[in-house]
Amino acid sequence: MLRPYFFLIFSLCSFLPNLNGQPSKPAAKRPNIIFIMADDHAFQAISAYGSNLIQTPNIDRLAQEGMRFGRAYVTNSICAPSRAVILTGKHSHLNG
Repeated sequence: MLRPYFFLIFSLCSFLPNLNGQPSKPAAKRPNIIFIMADDHAFQAISAYGSNLIQTPNIDRLAQEGMRFGRAYVTNSICAPSRAVILTGKHSHLNG
């Protein structure tokens, strides 16, 4: 006897949470990350770090509006193993 009404009641109950007109959760805003890694230069080569030798206005603007590392250290003294450490998250003796 309740069988014909069961589908109707189930359908109405499934649409009730959507009647308030608001989404259940707002979409989380993902951060906009740009990671710039230059090769074979000292940190003083960019004017954002205090250099007067070369003017780098676009990199300076990125540094002012974003995040700048003032004390970043590497585990290797040459460029390719340092890049591998940054990209893999492993120390150079574990990279292979």
